[in-house]
Amino acid sequence: MNNNSLQFYEAFASKYDVMLSNERYQKIIPFCKKIFDENKVKSILDCACGTGKHAIAFAQLGFRVEGCDLSSEMVQRAKTNAVTSGVTTNFVQADFKKLPEVFNRKFDCIVCIGNSLTHELEEQGVSTALKSMCKVLVEEGVVIVQIRNIPKLIRDNTRIFPVRHQKETNGELNLFFYVLDF
Repeated sequence: MNNNSLQFYEAFASKYDVMLSNERYQKIIPFCKKIFDENKVKSILDCACGTGKHAIAFAQLGFRVEGCDLSSEMVQRAKTNAVTSGVTTNFVQADFKKLPEVFNRKFDCIVCIGNSLTHELEEQGVSTALKSMCKVLVEEGVVIVQIRNIPKLIRDNTRIFPVRHQKETNGELNLFFYVLDF
C-alpha cells in the first residue's frame, strides 16, 4: 500500500463503519461461511481487516479469528468494535506483505475482503502479499480475496454510484459519493 493510501485510511477510520452498509456484510458473510464449512475451516486471519466487522462476524459464528491492518487507527477501531460486540478477537497492526513476521502460527483460511489488495499498485506488491498470506496458511488452506471487477465497471462506464447517506448515533448525517476516476 502506498503512503497516500495509508494516510487516507488513517484519517478515514472514524467514518469507515458509517460508510459501509449492512448490505455488504449480509452478502459476504454467508458466502464466506459456506466456503468455511465446505473446507472445515476453524481458524481465520482477516488481512486488511479495517475496523474488524468481518472478523467479528466470523468470530460470532464460532470461528477462531485474528485480524490485521496496516492502519493503526483501523486496528484501534477493530479492537473497540470487538469489545462492543462482546467478541474476543486479536487485532494487530501488520502489513499483509509481512505476515510471517507477525504471526507465528498458521490459519485454515486467509480472507482479504474489500478490495484491499488493489492498493498494491505494482505486480510485485500483489505477488509479495499473496506469498505472505500463503506462508501463514495451513497446507490445503483456503484464501478468499475480494477484488472489484474494474474492467467491467470501465466497460459499463460505471463511474458514479448512487449517493448513500447514513446517520450516526449522535445524529450526524454523512453523505457518501463514490466516483471512479478511470
